[in-house]
Amino acid sequence: MKDQDLQYSNSLLYAAELLIKASTEAGKKVDKESNIGIGHEETRVLETIVLNPGVLQIDIAKKILVNRSYVCKLLTKLIDNGYVSQKKAIRGKKQVTIKNFATDKGLAMYHKTQELSSKSASQIISDSELEKINETRDFLLELSQRIIKNFNLKF
Repeated sequence: MKDQDLQYSNSLLYAAELLIKASTEAGKKVDKESNIGIGHEETRVLETIVLNPGVLQIDIAKKILVNRSYVCKLLTKLIDNGYVSQKKAIRGKKQVTIKNFATDKGLAMYHKTQELSSKSASQIISDSELEKINETRDFLLELSQRIIKNFNLKF
C-alpha cells in the first residue's frame, strides 16, 4: 500500500464524512432558501415519526444517530409548530412512556419536505446513477454492521 493511500484525505472515512457534511449543508441551504418553515434536523425527526407512528424519543435518537437531549429540543419545536402530538402510554405496570405522532399539519409538511428533497436530489443525481448509489448505500450499511459487530459497539 502506498503512503498516499493511507492519508486521511484519501480514506473511505474522509469520503463518507465529506458526503455527510456536503449533504447536510446543502439540505440546510435548500431549507433556508425555500423558506419552508422547518429545518433539516426537524425534518429528520418528523420523517422518523411519520414512518414510525408512536415512536419513542429514545428510538428517534437511535434511528437518526443523535443524542436524546437533542431530539427533545427538536421535538419541542415540532410540537410548538403543530407538526407533532404526544400521547402518554403505560409500559409494564407503572412506567409511563410518551409516544410521538405526526399531526395532519405534520403529514402535510412531511410530504412538502419530501417533494423538495426529491427535486433537489434530481438536480444532482441522474436516473442512471441511482443503481450505483443504492449499491454503494447497501455496501456502506453492510460494512457499518460488520464494524459494529466486530467492535461490539452500542449506540
